[in-house]
Amino acid sequence: MVDRRSSARLRPPRKNWIPIGRQCDRLENLHNLATLVVTNQGSVSPIMAVQHHLTFARERRVASRGFNQAMKIYEDAFPLQERASRDVVADRIRSGRERLMVGREGGDVVVMALVWPVTGFDYLLLDYVAVLDRMRGEGIGQDFVRFLFDKADEERKSVLLEIEDPEEGDDKGWRLGRVRFFRALGAKELRGVRCVLPPLQGNAPTGLRLLIYAKPAPKRLSGSFVRKLVSQVYQEVYGVRPNDPIMTVSIRNIGDEVVLG
Repeated sequence: MVDRRSSARLRPPRKNWIPIGRQCDRLENLHNLATLVVTNQGSVSPIMAVQHHLTFARERRVASRGFNQAMKIYEDAFPLQERASRDVVADRIRSGRERLMVGREGGDVVVMALVWPVTGFDYLLLDYVAVLDRMRGEGIGQDFVRFLFDKADEERKSVLLEIEDPEEGDDKGWRLGRVRFFRALGAKELRGVRCVLPPLQGNAPTGLRLLIYAKPAPKRLSGSFVRKLVSQVYQEVYGVRPNDPIMTVSIRNIGDEVVLG
């Protein structure tokens, strides 16, 4: 899910992790500009980025060094209950249901994302984004997410992001920081919508807020549309049945109209 999986975290190794594609062309990106990082108080601060020469692309092969490097970043960044197993991810990529996007420097993967095209909707779920631990805070995640958003624009699709609810847990500052991170890149929060991520491994669910990146950005969406979108994601991505209590909890507070802001 998306920045369940998002931009920064108090507990190592998840600090600065950021969780959402179509087939992407390769892009060379030379970084030597001022950028933004989320501090441990949840604020956004300017820093001078370290120079990086990165190549962004889609990784299609699961029997590859790139896949293994991306999965190591993924497993280090997200707790067990918030991520699918490596075998499940590999199956999804082989089938084409999910896309693994990576950024490389010197041939090594340093940033990754899992992107799920939602069936029946012009939406991509930005499922996870994570940066290699030793390269966090250097502007790589920000540029990578901007790249993913640009590719969604080219495909004429919007991006759905799921972010841990800042009102839950003991790391409110970091969770608020993730919301600010994506808002700074153009995403809008679905006001008043609260969902629950079913445990993907283990038995601990996670409270979520939803954001959407779209061009042009709508000011509001119908509650009916949001309920259908959430239901489709839960059934298709997480295998939740329509009558499951997780589904009921996640859609019951969606009103007739949802304001974005």
